[in-house]
Amino acid sequence: MPASRSSCVLALVLATAALAVETPSVDEFSVRVIRGRAWVLTADEEPATLHPVNGSAVFAAPLRVELRIGSEVVLSRPGEWSLRLAGPGIVSLEPSPVVEGRDPLPPVLTILDLGRAELEVRSERLRVRAEGYGWELAAGRAAFRLEERPGGLLRLQHHGGERIRLKSLSRRRPGTWPASVGPGRADLPPPQSEADSPSP
Repeated sequence: MPASRSSCVLALVLATAALAVETPSVDEFSVRVIRGRAWVLTADEEPATLHPVNGSAVFAAPLRVELRIGSEVVLSRPGEWSLRLAGPGIVSLEPSPVVEGRDPLPPVLTILDLGRAELEVRSERLRVRAEGYGWELAAGRAAFRLEERPGGLLRLQHHGGERIRLKSLSRRRPGTWPASVGPGRADLPPPQSEADSPSP
Protein backbone atom coordinates (compact mmCIF):
# COMPACT_ATOMS: atom_id res chain seq x y z
CA MET A 1 0.00 0.00 0.00
CA PRO A 2 1.47 3.45 -0.87
CA ALA A 3 2.74 5.43 2.08
CA SER A 4 0.31 8.30 1.46
CA ARG A 5 -2.64 5.92 1.42
CA SER A 6 -1.40 4.21 4.61
CA SER A 7 -1.22 7.58 6.31
CA CYS A 8 -4.79 8.40 5.29
CA VAL A 9 -6.09 5.08 6.61
CA LEU A 10 -4.22 5.55 9.90
CA ALA A 11 -5.58 9.08 10.28
CA LEU A 12 -9.12 7.83 9.67
CA VAL A 13 -8.72 5.08 12.29
CA LEU A 14 -7.37 7.52 14.87
CA ALA A 15 -10.14 10.02 14.16
CA THR A 16 -12.78 7.31 14.56
CA ALA A 17 -11.23 6.17 17.82
CA ALA A 18 -11.16 9.73 19.15
CA LEU A 19 -14.81 10.21 18.20
CA ALA A 20 -15.75 7.02 20.04
CA VAL A 21 -13.98 8.23 23.17
CA GLU A 22 -15.76 11.61 23.12
CA THR A 23 -19.24 10.13 22.58
CA PRO A 24 -21.15 10.15 25.92
CA SER A 25 -21.91 6.74 27.35
CA VAL A 26 -25.49 5.57 27.82
CA ASP A 27 -25.46 6.75 31.45
CA GLU A 28 -24.26 10.32 30.82
CA PHE A 29 -26.66 13.23 30.51
CA SER A 30 -26.50 16.92 29.65
CA VAL A 31 -27.59 19.62 32.11
CA ARG A 32 -28.10 23.20 30.88
CA VAL A 33 -29.36 26.16 32.91
CA ILE A 34 -31.66 28.57 31.04
CA ARG A 35 -32.04 31.06 33.90
CA GLY A 36 -31.30 31.23 37.59
CA ARG A 37 -29.06 28.46 38.87
CA ALA A 38 -29.11 24.74 39.56
CA TRP A 39 -27.23 22.40 41.86
CA VAL A 40 -26.12 19.03 40.50
CA LEU A 41 -25.13 16.19 42.81
CA THR A 42 -23.57 12.93 41.61
CA ALA A 43 -22.22 9.85 43.33
CA ASP A 44 -18.56 10.45 42.43
CA GLU A 45 -18.11 14.23 42.27
CA GLU A 46 -18.46 17.31 44.44
CA PRO A 47 -21.77 19.18 44.06
CA ALA A 48 -21.67 21.51 41.04
CA THR A 49 -23.41 24.88 40.74
CA LEU A 50 -24.52 25.79 37.23
CA HIS A 51 -25.87 29.06 35.82
CA PRO A 52 -26.37 30.38 32.26
CA VAL A 53 -22.77 31.62 32.00
CA ASN A 54 -21.49 28.05 32.47
CA GLY A 55 -23.24 26.81 29.35
CA SER A 56 -24.00 23.10 29.67
CA ALA A 57 -22.20 20.23 31.36
CA VAL A 58 -22.29 16.44 31.11
CA PHE A 59 -22.76 14.31 34.22
CA ALA A 60 -22.88 10.56 34.81
CA ALA A 61 -25.92 8.97 36.44
CA PRO A 62 -27.02 8.57 39.12
CA LEU A 63 -27.47 12.30 39.55
CA ARG A 64 -29.79 14.77 41.28
CA VAL A 65 -30.67 18.28 40.08
CA GLU A 66 -32.18 20.93 42.36
CA LEU A 67 -33.42 24.41 41.45
CA ARG A 68 -35.28 27.20 43.20
CA ILE A 69 -38.34 29.14 42.13
CA GLY A 70 -37.63 31.34 39.11
CA SER A 71 -34.90 29.03 37.77
CA GLU A 72 -35.19 26.85 34.68
CA VAL A 73 -33.04 23.94 33.54
CA VAL A 74 -32.90 21.43 30.67
CA LEU A 75 -31.85 17.85 31.45
CA SER A 76 -31.41 15.66 28.39
CA ARG A 77 -29.95 12.69 26.60
CA PRO A 78 -29.33 14.50 23.28
CA GLY A 79 -31.28 12.99 20.41
CA GLU A 80 -33.32 10.74 22.71
CA TRP A 81 -35.27 12.78 25.26
CA SER A 82 -35.28 16.10 27.10
CA LEU A 83 -36.84 17.57 30.25
CA ARG A 84 -37.31 21.31 30.71
CA LEU A 85 -38.02 21.98 34.39
CA ALA A 86 -39.20 25.28 35.87
CA GLY A 87 -38.45 25.70 39.56
CA PRO A 88 -38.94 25.02 42.25
CA GLY A 89 -37.98 21.50 41.38
CA ILE A 90 -35.93 18.45 42.32
CA VAL A 91 -35.31 15.56 39.91
CA SER A 92 -33.08 12.51 40.07
CA LEU A 93 -31.97 10.23 37.27
CA GLU A 94 -30.97 6.60 37.62
CA PRO A 95 -28.95 4.61 35.04
CA SER A 96 -30.79 2.31 32.66
CA PRO A 97 -31.31 -0.98 34.54
CA VAL A 98 -29.64 -3.97 32.88
CA VAL A 99 -31.17 -7.44 33.03
CA GLU A 100 -29.02 -10.31 31.77
CA GLY A 101 -30.26 -11.60 28.44
CA ARG A 102 -32.56 -8.63 27.83
CA ASP A 103 -32.28 -5.19 26.25
CA PRO A 104 -31.58 -2.38 28.76
CA LEU A 105 -34.72 -1.09 30.47
CA PRO A 106 -35.71 2.58 30.06
CA PRO A 107 -33.90 5.07 32.31
CA VAL A 108 -35.86 6.22 35.37
CA LEU A 109 -36.42 9.95 35.87
CA THR A 110 -37.84 10.68 39.34
CA ILE A 111 -39.56 13.99 40.08
CA LEU A 112 -39.35 14.76 43.81
CA ASP A 113 -40.57 18.37 43.65
CA LEU A 114 -42.37 19.94 40.73
CA GLY A 115 -43.12 23.43 39.49
CA ARG A 116 -43.69 22.67 35.81
CA ALA A 117 -42.01 20.08 33.58
CA GLU A 118 -42.04 19.85 29.77
CA LEU A 119 -40.86 16.49 28.40
CA GLU A 120 -40.15 15.30 24.88
CA VAL A 121 -39.24 11.67 24.20
CA ARG A 122 -37.83 11.11 20.71
CA SER A 123 -36.15 7.75 20.24
CA GLU A 124 -36.40 5.62 23.38
CA ARG A 125 -38.82 4.88 26.16
CA LEU A 126 -38.57 6.82 29.40
CA ARG A 127 -40.05 6.05 32.81
CA VAL A 128 -41.06 9.11 34.83
CA ARG A 129 -41.83 8.60 38.52
CA ALA A 130 -43.76 11.46 40.11
CA GLU A 131 -43.19 10.15 43.62
CA GLY A 132 -44.88 12.91 45.57
CA TYR A 133 -48.02 12.31 43.54
CA GLY A 134 -47.91 8.51 43.48
CA TRP A 135 -47.65 8.03 39.71
CA GLU A 136 -45.31 6.40 37.21
CA LEU A 137 -45.55 7.25 33.52
CA ALA A 138 -44.11 5.14 30.69
CA ALA A 139 -43.62 7.31 27.61
CA GLY A 140 -42.51 6.45 24.08
CA ARG A 141 -42.27 9.03 21.30
CA ALA A 142 -44.40 11.79 22.83
CA ALA A 143 -44.37 15.38 24.08
CA PHE A 144 -46.16 16.29 27.29
CA ARG A 145 -46.31 18.61 30.30
CA LEU A 146 -46.60 17.81 34.01
CA GLU A 147 -47.81 20.47 36.42
CA GLU A 148 -49.01 20.51 40.01
CA ARG A 149 -52.58 21.71 40.51
CA PRO A 150 -54.53 22.64 43.67
CA GLY A 151 -55.70 19.76 45.81
CA GLY A 152 -52.69 17.55 45.06
CA LEU A 153 -53.74 16.91 41.45
CA LEU A 154 -51.05 16.18 38.86
CA ARG A 155 -52.04 17.66 35.50
CA LEU A 156 -50.82 15.76 32.44
CA GLN A 157 -51.09 17.74 29.21
CA HIS A 158 -50.32 15.37 26.31
CA HIS A 159 -49.24 17.49 23.32
CA GLY A 160 -48.96 14.64 20.83
CA GLY A 161 -47.38 11.30 19.96
CA GLU A 162 -47.83 7.83 21.45
CA ARG A 163 -50.17 7.16 24.35
CA ILE A 164 -48.58 7.44 27.81
CA ARG A 165 -49.15 4.47 30.09
CA LEU A 166 -49.93 5.15 33.76
CA LYS A 167 -49.14 3.12 36.82
CA SER A 168 -50.41 4.03 40.28
CA LEU A 169 -47.77 3.86 43.01
CA SER A 170 -50.37 4.48 45.72
CA ARG A 171 -53.79 3.14 46.71
CA ARG A 172 -56.59 4.75 44.71
CA ARG A 173 -60.26 4.11 44.22
CA PRO A 174 -60.89 1.75 41.25
CA GLY A 175 -62.10 3.50 38.12
CA THR A 176 -60.83 6.96 39.13
CA TRP A 177 -57.87 7.00 36.73
CA PRO A 178 -57.13 5.81 33.17
CA ALA A 179 -54.61 3.12 32.22
CA SER A 180 -53.19 5.37 29.50
CA VAL A 181 -53.56 8.92 28.19
CA GLY A 182 -53.57 10.13 24.59
CA PRO A 183 -53.38 13.71 23.26
CA GLY A 184 -55.36 16.06 25.49
CA ARG A 185 -55.48 16.90 29.18
CA ALA A 186 -55.91 14.65 32.20
CA ASP A 187 -55.98 15.61 35.88
CA LEU A 188 -54.59 12.67 37.83
CA PRO A 189 -56.01 12.31 41.35
CA PRO A 190 -53.79 12.41 44.44
CA PRO A 191 -53.07 9.30 46.50
CA GLN A 192 -56.02 8.02 48.51
CA SER A 193 -55.69 9.03 52.16
CA GLU A 194 -55.97 6.52 54.98
CA ALA A 195 -59.23 8.21 56.03
CA ASP A 196 -60.71 7.52 52.60
CA SER A 197 -59.55 3.90 52.49
CA PRO A 198 -62.38 1.35 52.63
CA SER A 199 -62.67 -0.64 55.84
CA PRO A 200 -61.46 -4.26 55.58
